[in-house]
Amino acid sequence: MNRSKEVKSFLMLCFISYNSMFISSAFASIKNSDYKSDFYDNDAWQNNRDNKFITAGDSVAANHSIRSQSVKSYLARIALAAKNYTPQLREALSTYDAANADVKQAEGQRYPQVDIGVQSSPVQFGSGARVDKQNMTNGLSVNMKTPVFDWGYNSKTIKSKSYTAEAANANYQAQYEDSSYQVCSLLSELAKQKSIYNLSQSFVIRMQKLVAMIGDISKVDSGRVSELTQAQARLLQAEASRDSAESKMRDAEISLQKLTGISSYDDLPSSALWDLHLDHPDDLLKDVMHHPSVVQAENQALAELESAKAVKASDLPKLEWVVTKTVPINKGAYEEAWQTYLNVSWGIFRGGSANAAEEAAALRAQAAAEKISEQSISLTSKVRSGIHNVKSMLDQSRQYHQLVIETDKVRKDFFEQWRQLNTRSLLDVLTAESDHYNNQVNEVSTRFSAYTNIFSSYSNAGKLNAWLGIN
Repeated sequence: MNRSKEVKSFLMLCFISYNSMFISSAFASIKNSDYKSDFYDNDAWQNNRDNKFITAGDSVAANHSIRSQSVKSYLARIALAAKNYTPQLREALSTYDAANADVKQAEGQRYPQVDIGVQSSPVQFGSGARVDKQNMTNGLSVNMKTPVFDWGYNSKTIKSKSYTAEAANANYQAQYEDSSYQVCSLLSELAKQKSIYNLSQSFVIRMQKLVAMIGDISKVDSGRVSELTQAQARLLQAEASRDSAESKMRDAEISLQKLTGISSYDDLPSSALWDLHLDHPDDLLKDVMHHPSVVQAENQALAELESAKAVKASDLPKLEWVVTKTVPINKGAYEEAWQTYLNVSWGIFRGGSANAAEEAAALRAQAAAEKISEQSISLTSKVRSGIHNVKSMLDQSRQYHQLVIETDKVRKDFFEQWRQLNTRSLLDVLTAESDHYNNQVNEVSTRFSAYTNIFSSYSNAGKLNAWLGIN
């Protein structure tokens, strides 16, 4: 009985030894295969990118003006395309032109107003005394009225229209700033999604190689099929992330085409380091009071104030100089001489409508004045938030970059420990790969979010177009 047990033990030991030798030879063949040489080859572009980031703290200052100017030039070119294409900007410009025409219309009211009319020969009927036709005046009449004194009604109306035109111009400038901000933020989003797509594609390639490797191993050792399932699941996640980034790229391109009419952005700077920063952020808070939206609110308030004064002046007596004459066109009609006189008119009673109009104009002026404070407070808050977010997110992106460098070492070590020493599980390798990928994505996302906040800060200060170098 004991001898039988010894024989079984010997046979089992032989089987285990043979199986181990077979599996070891399989691992050895995998070890000597191309997996070692090319598993991380797709990260060559990432290594170049890392070098750029590593030198960012030292050498960026030397070539900062070249790289940042290149990005700003591209942003400015697309923003100008949006200016010429966007219907909202053309609408705002047409509104400004219409407001200037209103100013000219108000100015024309100061000059003599000449009216010409034609009167037919009157027909007399019914009871009452009849007038001889020779004593009737009919024919071509000329009537000229010139305002002499109107308590400043015309001048106040002109001022109101002028302020309205200035408000319309400020509205156009505000729309232009907003259009440029939308273009810049969408371009930033497009560049971010392109970078994430490249990272995701690199992650997919690594997972495909890992799945192929585990597939070869599972053919030798059927007990490792579960590892193949884990790797395939991580591959599907990587492909889903890549497809999501591609979809967001298309969304950004569609939105940009709506704004600019341009469908291709292949020349968009693709580097994950645009090297943009805020110049003199404290000055942006001072520039808020010169933002087109604030200027628009100020001019609207002044326009409503002058309109209220004009309404009040219209309720007072008006003095006009009148010149009139009727030239008869029928034979025998009586011809009057030229007549000139001063005419005073005063609307004494209007059922309270004049007072109501004056009160409404004053209240509109008050509401417009309140909007100045509203706009300045809102814009100041947004600029402060943008400045804080820029600093915070750039710091975070630098931290993520250091984390990317460390997790890159960890994933490579884990892979070698799993592949050669078998001291790590496949789950450790997959987790390290996912952590590295997620840190890369977080680095890119926070950096481009910082760029978007740079655009937001300049836009809310009304200086984005000036910073881009466009009018």
